[in-house]
Amino acid sequence: MLNQLRRGASTWVAKVLIALLVLSFGIWGIADIFRGFGANQVARVGDTEITAVEFQRDYNRALQRLSQQAGRPIPADEAIQYGLPRQILGALATDALLTDAAKDYGIGVGDERVAASIRDDSTFQGPSGQFDRNRLQQILAANGMTEDGYIEDQRNLLERRQLVDGLFGGLGVPTVYLEAVNQYRNEERTIRYFTVDRDAIDAIPDPTDDELTSFYNEHKAEFAAPEYRALALLQANAETIANPSSISEEDAREVYDGSPNRFGTPETRHVQQVFFDDKARAQAAAQKLASGTPFEEILVSAGRTMSDVDLGTVDRSQIVDPAVAEAAFSLEGPGAEVVDGRFGTVLVRVSEINPGARQPFSEVESTIRQELAQQAAEREVLDLYDEVEDAFAGGATMQEVAKRFSIPLQMVPAVSASGTAPGGANVTLPAKDDLLSDAFDTEVGADNPPIQVGPADYVWYRVTDVTPARDRPLDEVRGPVIAAWTETQVTDKIATLAQDAAERVRNGESLEAVAQSIGAEVQTSEPFTRDGNAGTLPQGAVTAAFDGPQGSITDVAAADTRHLVIEVASVDRPAFFAEAADNEPARQRLQRSMGDALVGSYVAALERERPMEVNQQMLNQIVGAP
Repeated sequence: MLNQLRRGASTWVAKVLIALLVLSFGIWGIADIFRGFGANQVARVGDTEITAVEFQRDYNRALQRLSQQAGRPIPADEAIQYGLPRQILGALATDALLTDAAKDYGIGVGDERVAASIRDDSTFQGPSGQFDRNRLQQILAANGMTEDGYIEDQRNLLERRQLVDGLFGGLGVPTVYLEAVNQYRNEERTIRYFTVDRDAIDAIPDPTDDELTSFYNEHKAEFAAPEYRALALLQANAETIANPSSISEEDAREVYDGSPNRFGTPETRHVQQVFFDDKARAQAAAQKLASGTPFEEILVSAGRTMSDVDLGTVDRSQIVDPAVAEAAFSLEGPGAEVVDGRFGTVLVRVSEINPGARQPFSEVESTIRQELAQQAAEREVLDLYDEVEDAFAGGATMQEVAKRFSIPLQMVPAVSASGTAPGGANVTLPAKDDLLSDAFDTEVGADNPPIQVGPADYVWYRVTDVTPARDRPLDEVRGPVIAAWTETQVTDKIATLAQDAAERVRNGESLEAVAQSIGAEVQTSEPFTRDGNAGTLPQGAVTAAFDGPQGSITDVAAADTRHLVIEVASVDRPAFFAEAADNEPARQRLQRSMGDALVGSYVAALERERPMEVNQQMLNQIVGAP
């Protein structure tokens, strides 16, 4: 709410200042400790100080926002890992840098101008739309700021804005530049092209021994065996320890009886409800229905239509009013009843009954037992976790823990960091990414903390053996090496053929003739722009199409070793109207973009002239760094 750079955000200068907060995260580094700091200083830029109060206020506010986003408190060490102190210090340093430069230029803002900016801020206006001093004081107190401190912050902001506005505020976008951007973005082109693929080249013969050996030696690392690790795993979760046989038939039947709509389809009825002003009129209408009066006539006399009263075919749970639901599903057959509903007297009519169907208990008993067993097991897992941890702390092995607590022990003979076995097959593991990351960052036999897979799901693991990475000899990988060599030959020959084909077209042969000579067919694309939808054309073809004039010829690589030989068939330059462009959002966007670039460069130059000095001891104390 008190983000100072939000003030006057309708101007591009203010938006540039806001953007500098983001730029500052990368511009500023954390310097070494410098001497000469005051007791309340975190950093200094030129002659401008960043106080501990300022930094702690903004840091605590950012930490609170981060915790809210994460849904949990963020501890100090985690905030430091996120780079939060650096970000907050960078933002404050950018403000301090511009404030320092503004003071050097002799820029100042009077008290009346500062007061007017605060009075005009809608944040501090009451229900009447006028400035509310009490609201100002409440907001400042809630954000840990004093009135004098806020006024000084506002004065510095206005001085920074004067500086940036004075240097770059008159920036305009030349019409010729806008026209060039319009042409770049909206120019359309079409190409004619054909594909050079595997069908266009002759079969590749097998390599000689010398060729294969040479290729293998050049690419030996690609065929090396990775490091493999053997693992022992224990996973405790509700699924592994659930025991359906421990659930009694009585407990399962209680669930069955308490869930009448679950195991099958509930009974449904076609229901109408007609509201009446008094009960006598409703009862009279019910008597008429009972004596044979058509329901439509009852609706006419009540001033209703069928769409006003029809609830449709519903089950009991779909009727909001309990009294109406009870009446509708108590009728033994189609008929009507008057009840006192939640919203008044109601004539409830049932015109159709569809009986429900339910699976017998014997068919669903095993499902219910499994569910109840799993629910009980989830509670047991949490107790089991503590017992297993105590056992490991007492020196028990994985095998001993597995036997003592009846937890299945999974042995993984060998798995790579990418999760594959030596033969290349994927290895199924719980919490696979986290497990492999941790397992390849520990030692053989080390006691490792368990990995939590879910709310009541834990995996304990130990590395039992390590097979180091090694170069596989050629004889062991001859098949893959031959396949890779062949693929390289195919790629090279297709590329060479495409280059030759493009050169033939440039030398005067028609695109159709060259395509026909290699068994290809010429295609014509739909019009496309640089950034628009080019259909199935690869990005390389789109880029190449805009690299030359109409009639230019080139070849580009596509997917799966294919190449395209393309000819720029047409160039359609968009119309540009300078008068209409004056009010175009595009001009405003370009103005902001140019402003961002210029101010960013200016700030970077100032930073080189006025490097930030940081009181590292004070900073560490505030953020809780060791």
